[in-house]
Amino acid sequence: MVIKAWGPLFALLALFGASLFGLLGVEHPEPHSSGQPAVAPYHNRDSRKFAATLDHNQYYDKGEQKSHWVEQIFEKPTDTLLVIFNGLLVLFTYLLYYATAGLFRETAGLRIAADQQAADMKDTISAARDSANAAILAVGTERAWICFETVESFPSFNSRINEISFQRAVGFSVRWKNFGRTPAIGVIIFIDHRIINQSDDTPIFEEDIPVFGANWQESRGDFPVGPGASANSTPRAIGDLELAAVLSGSKIMFLYSAVKYTDIFNSTTRVSEVCLRIQGNGMMQKKGIEVPNWRINPVGKQNTTR
Repeated sequence: MVIKAWGPLFALLALFGASLFGLLGVEHPEPHSSGQPAVAPYHNRDSRKFAATLDHNQYYDKGEQKSHWVEQIFEKPTDTLLVIFNGLLVLFTYLLYYATAGLFRETAGLRIAADQQAADMKDTISAARDSANAAILAVGTERAWICFETVESFPSFNSRINEISFQRAVGFSVRWKNFGRTPAIGVIIFIDHRIINQSDDTPIFEEDIPVFGANWQESRGDFPVGPGASANSTPRAIGDLELAAVLSGSKIMFLYSAVKYTDIFNSTTRVSEVCLRIQGNGMMQKKGIEVPNWRINPVGKQNTTR
C-alpha cells in the first residue's frame, strides 16, 4: 500500500533530477583543433614569465567554468522552464498525496463508525423483532380461550320437553370454560342433538356422523365469561321411548354445541365447537339413586377451538 502510494512521487522526483542534471551537469565545450590548450611558443623567453602566463590562463579558465551554468540557464529558457515545472509538479503531487492520505485516514474512521452503526442497527432490528414476537406471544397467551370442559346430565320426571309431556327424561348440557387470562365478551352458546338408529350389524362410521350448523339467532348468550369461569348451554333432553332406546343401545345420541365470543385484544370473533356421541352403558348408583351410566366420546370433525 505504501509503495503504491509513493511510487508516482518517486517517479516525479527522478524526472525532476534528470531534468536538472540535463540542464546543469552537461557542458558543451567549444571544438578545438587539438586536445591541448593553445599556448604561444616560448623559445627565447624567460621561464618565469612563462609560468606567470600559464597561471593566469588556468585562473581564467576556472572563472569561466563557474559562470558557465548561469549562462546556460539563460541560453536555454525552455529547459529551465521544464525543470521549474517538474519541480512544481513534484511539490503539487506531494501535497495532493498528503491531503489524500489524510482523507483516507478520515474515511477509514468513518467506515469503522459506519460498520459499528450498521451492527447497532442490526441489533436494534433484531431486538425489535424479538420484542414484537414476544408481544404476539404475550397476546396469544393472555387472550381468552373458551374450550369444551364437560357434559352434565340430570334426570327429570313428569315434565315437558319441547312442548311434549313425558314421565321420565334425561337432560344434557355442555359446559364451556374460559382457560385464557382475559375475559371473553359477547359469548353465545348454541346446542343441538340428533338420534340415529344403531345395531350390531350396522356400526356407525365416520360418514354416518351428522354435521351440525349453529343457529346463533336462536342461541343463548351475549354475556361475558371471565378467566377461569364456566358457562353452560341450555339443556337438550330425551325422554320415555327415546331414552329407553338410547339406554338399550338401539339408538345413539349425538350432541353438538358451539360457542362464539370476542377477544378483547383485537375484537376478533372466535368460535369453538364440540360433537359428542352419547351411548347408554347400564345403570349405576349415585347418591343412593340408580341413574344411567353414559359413555360419552367426541367424534367427527366438528371439534375445534380457535
